[in-house]
Amino acid sequence: MNIPIQSKSRIQLERTRPTARTILRDVEGYARLSQLSGNAKTGRVNVTLTTHATCDQDCPWYTHPPEHEDHDPNEKRLCYALQGNSYLQNVRHMRQHSSGFDRMRAAWAEAALIDVARAVHVGEPVGLRLHEAGDAYGYAATVLARAVLRYVLRAWNGTDGVYRDRQLWTWLGMQGGRQLAWTYTHHWRRCDPANWSADFDGELVSPISVLASCETVEHVHQAHSEGWATCLVVQRHTAPVRDLGTWTSPGGTIKKQFRGVACPAQTADVQCKDCGLCMQSQRNREHGIVVLFEVHGSPVAMKEKLITLTSKGGKGIP
Repeated sequence: MNIPIQSKSRIQLERTRPTARTILRDVEGYARLSQLSGNAKTGRVNVTLTTHATCDQDCPWYTHPPEHEDHDPNEKRLCYALQGNSYLQNVRHMRQHSSGFDRMRAAWAEAALIDVARAVHVGEPVGLRLHEAGDAYGYAATVLARAVLRYVLRAWNGTDGVYRDRQLWTWLGMQGGRQLAWTYTHHWRRCDPANWSADFDGELVSPISVLASCETVEHVHQAHSEGWATCLVVQRHTAPVRDLGTWTSPGGTIKKQFRGVACPAQTADVQCKDCGLCMQSQRNREHGIVVLFEVHGSPVAMKEKLITLTSKGGKGIP
């Protein structure tokens, strides 16, 4: 069910916004920031991570972290955030237990870290990869969108205090261009794309490129019907571009051809900060472009993911 931005719950959440002191106290438990990450895939961009407890439990890769009270030692950790350095250095130190967990506090904590990155990179258009681990929906997404808007405005603020209007509007995606910040969400079934908007001079803008994470072509069509740009997990890359069939609107009046484009960071010597394919959700949606990701993670996890792709839903593409 879509959760509107304007609602009684939103007003209540705004009134109960935590103080700066409580946000700082919660940051280590709820979110982390990697300044100018050295990640080989993304390149030198700012990266935030938040607790695994914010993730959609309907995600086919979801398992409870070892620190969670409901963790099953027999469950295989398929999510890349629970493997390797991402887990060892960040995720395992975060608050993972369901009892007393507050997803809004996680959003406020992550927003605070985005503000930290904003203050450091004044006048520098440094990319921002939002929650490499974790997710958000509803008003939590709006809190993050506001923080990202502040980040984008600061990044494009000239030394004389005047915004470079032409560049700024392009990076906000108002002209369908590449944006400075990007992320992915499994919460697309319960969230409205408008939740990822913020007010800019009296107008709602989308300061971040958000792609709905899908596992089947049917999911891609469903997410598109609900207003999302999309990405899709595939078993392997067999071609740079693949035909994903035709989407027909519920009323049958609109038809759109979908094309899957293999992630260049997986198929060529290019990093996310230079590629920008995932940073143009508005353009991708308009032109029926779906970003394809080959299953990734540890060798064992990848093998299990291939099994999951064919067993859950049964219609993942090879």
